[in-house]
Order: sequence, then C-alpha cells, then structure tokens
Amino acid sequence: MWPEFHVAIGTLTVLQKVHASNYFPFSTISCVVLYGVDDLLDLGFEAPLEQIVRDTHVSNLHLIFPV
Repeated sequence: MWPEFHVAIGTLTVLQKVHASNYFPFSTISCVVLYGVDDLLDLGFEAPLEQIVRDTHVSNLHLIFPV
C-alpha cells in the first residue's frame, strides 16, 4: 500500500490562510508548490514560510518555486 501523498499549491498568502484555518493538518502534505513572486518578495515572508515548512510532512518534503 502506498503512503498518502498530498500536494499544496498556492501563493504563500493563500497557504498561510489555509494553514491558519486548521481545515486540514499540514503534516499530511508532502509537496508544497508556491507561486507568486510578489508574495515571496514582500517583507516578512520568512516567518509564514518557516511555519508552513515546519508543519509539513518532513520525510518527503519538496518545495517548488515555479518561475
């Protein structure tokens, strides 16, 4: 049986809102795809990104920043 593999796709702002809502546990996410260069260039992006990464399933974590 294959392990669950969940992907989160969105801007940092959207993922931050979903994370704060506790709609689903971020510990089940294996891959995070972030897009939206404007979000990543805003001041203060480090803390929200660190929180999402910390709560994401670390054994198979991939961060993807499409250009």
